[in-house]
Amino acid sequence: MKATKWYPRAGRAADTVRVFADERSIHMSDFSICHIQYVTLAPHPDRNSLENLFRLLEKLDVFERERMLTWMYLAFLEAPVTQGTAETEEERLELRYNKFERKFRHTAIGVFEPFLVHAVVTYTLAYLRECGDKACLDAVLHKSQSALKVLNRRIAEGTLSPEVGEAMIGNLEEHINNLHADVELARQRYERFCDKVVKKMLP
Repeated sequence: MKATKWYPRAGRAADTVRVFADERSIHMSDFSICHIQYVTLAPHPDRNSLENLFRLLEKLDVFERERMLTWMYLAFLEAPVTQGTAETEEERLELRYNKFERKFRHTAIGVFEPFLVHAVVTYTLAYLRECGDKACLDAVLHKSQSALKVLNRRIAEGTLSPEVGEAMIGNLEEHINNLHADVELARQRYERFCDKVVKKMLP
């Protein structure tokens, strides 16, 4: 897919931003792209804070949030939650999310918050958009397979414990197996993430 299918050429950028300011969304490709201002403008210091990000994430459905943050969990090498501490699947996912939040906040110490939050949101948007577009599935599959190789190599090198690594590999393999079946669901997640998180963080 050519980049211009997703983002306007320089000559149309001003018109695009004006449309976005009025409607907070535009239509490109075959579904709504709600984050064009996030791509073209600098992070907003007042709204791109850790507190605002996690306040918005807390409001998401537990199961939906788990799917939305799949790649962020991988990026932060979030360890699996011991099953004995959770009685239900929902409680297990909450524990997993809480551990991710603690590690994220620790990582953010000494870092300019708006930059880090902006990076996380745009990274998540890119992942959700690609999973929701049939034309991008080959690229998603390639990146997922590359991530599997990295995880297996780290386990072999001893830089990632087998318990943590194998759980992550299992989650990633499930993601790969469901890529084609979950295209429409991924598209819906993308739009809900835009509506419930991104729009609330725009100036």
